[in-house]
Formats: sequence, C-alpha cells, structure tokens
Amino acid sequence: PIAAGFILVAILAAMYFWIQRDRSLELGELELVSTFEGSHAFPAFSPEGGRVAFVAQDAAGVPQIWVKDLGEESPPLQVTFGPAAAERPRWHPNGDVIAFARRREGIWTVPHLGGTPTRVAEQGSNPNYSADGRRLTFELPDGIVVAAFDGSRAQKVAGVPARYYGIPRMPALSPDGEQIAFFHPETGPNGDIHTISASGGTPRRVTFDVRGGRAPVW
Repeated sequence: PIAAGFILVAILAAMYFWIQRDRSLELGELELVSTFEGSHAFPAFSPEGGRVAFVAQDAAGVPQIWVKDLGEESPPLQVTFGPAAAERPRWHPNGDVIAFARRREGIWTVPHLGGTPTRVAEQGSNPNYSADGRRLTFELPDGIVVAAFDGSRAQKVAGVPARYYGIPRMPALSPDGEQIAFFHPETGPNGDIHTISASGGTPRRVTFDVRGGRAPVW
C-alpha cells in the first residue's frame, strides 16, 4: 500500500506539471493575417516583429513570397513573381532583404517591398541568416553550405552525414554564427536534431526520440 501510495502521488504530480506546461503554451491572442484561398506556408516574422513574410499562390497558381504589414489593414504585398515556385522566406536582420529559394533555381534575395531579385547561389534550398546578418547557410542535396550574406565565399560544411533521400535538413546558424543546427533523418522521414561547427567537424546529436521533425530555431 505504501508503494502504491507513492506511485499515485508521482502520477498526480506528473499530471499537474504536464497540465501546467501545456497551459504555458496557450496562445493569448489570434490575429488573422491573410484571407487568401489555398495553403499558406513558411511564415517568418521580420526582425522587429511588425511584418510577416509567407508563401501563397499568386493568380497563376504559382507559390510566391508575400509580405503582410501587421500594423496596416492593407492586403499582403506580393514581392516575387515568375514561373518558378518560391520557398521558405527568411529575413535578413536589417529587415530590408528577404532570402528565399526557388525550386531548382537556387537561393535568391529580394527587397522586402519587392523589386528585382538577386541570385546568390546557383543551387540550394532552405536558406537561413546568422543573427548578425553576416553569414548565410543553406542546404544542398549532398550537404550544408555556409557563405557570406551575399553568397560569396561559400564552403560546404565537412562532417554532415548523408541525407536520407529528399528529407530536408533545414540548417540554422546559432546566434554567434559558430554552430549549425539541422534535422538528420535516420529511419525514413524520422530522425533527430544535430548540431555541428560551422567550420566542420563531428556532429553532436541533441535529441534522441527518432521522430519526424525539421526547421530547428535557436
């Protein structure tokens, strides 16, 4: 009976802390940003938090980058155009430029109010800036790359394990730009988050549940 009592107390305590943890994650306010029909993907806050970039289809049905100013009632602004689909926008820390990938056309940047895009890498997907804006990381089918913010001085990170088919790694630079977190699939689409030095080395596994995942954020 004493042992059963201890077990019951442990279960009740675990339930209490689980409920408290869930309560801390409740959303206080919800604001509808876009009423476009169809899917919305890859939302990203601007550095100051007043704008959101996301992917939605244009009039021709092609996924493009849109920017919504949360302080205005005006509709979202389309900032990319063309026949190639745009993916995963990421703001430069200065708030003036957005990096994104074009399917099978590499990594690009575009002014946050629209304009002529600039290709900074011939191949790649899932770009991400460092917190100081000086470095850019993105992935290739056979590895992860670190480059200057404009795509120059690109170097593949040595030591990144081979990717399982087409499952994305979605690399993210640490605030100091010295480490990269990425998702590594091990069993089909399931895997864990790893980190590795931006200069290369031996990856360090930081989760151990072998589940579906992606897009680590520091």
